[in-house]
Amino acid sequence: MNNSLPSSILIDGKQYSMSEFLYLLSSAIVNINKGNKGDITPISVKAPSYPNGNFTSGNLQKVEFVTLATNVLNFINTNKQAPNYANSKLGTIKFQSLVYEFSGILDFVDSNGSLPNNLTINITTNPLIGGINSSNKTNNSSNNTNGPYDPVGDGFIIINSSNYICGPLLVKYNDKYLISTGKCSCGVAGDYHYHNSTFKNYCPFCKKRWLYDL
Repeated sequence: MNNSLPSSILIDGKQYSMSEFLYLLSSAIVNINKGNKGDITPISVKAPSYPNGNFTSGNLQKVEFVTLATNVLNFINTNKQAPNYANSKLGTIKFQSLVYEFSGILDFVDSNGSLPNNLTINITTNPLIGGINSSNKTNNSSNNTNGPYDPVGDGFIIINSSNYICGPLLVKYNDKYLISTGKCSCGVAGDYHYHNSTFKNYCPFCKKRWLYDL
């Protein structure tokens, strides 16, 4: 509904960050694949330092997404921190999308009693932002942050959606940020995957916010 992850989730009366939630999700997927549906002991998990990734839409077979969950779980157990991304045959799947897709897997388990045979990932419906602890944000004074900021917030308004080759797939904004999602038409990024560019919503000269103060 909001095209972003919440900052936390309430489970059995206790609040968990998205990083801690990813640990629970990964553990559950790995355990269920082994036939173990027992309780999982939560741990404290730091937020990823700089979530990013380049991946395409496609399908992961069960053995592939279980391997993905295993790698994420191993990383968290070793570093006590959520990964910025995880490698897959579809590319590097960013932190937010790992939370989103793993949640979908367990939603399937809840309805059907078993893991799905495959996972279909659609990049256009993945959450673009959100779910990072504010204490782990990276400061950057540049107006074009291209990702280090964590633009969590309500009220994002979609102002443009285009299917043109050189147009953005999605542009949206709120009172603090403007986010554009699209493919680089000249190839300077080194690939033709979708990338997000995040800008602080203000003019560095007049300090006005676009479509708020004009």
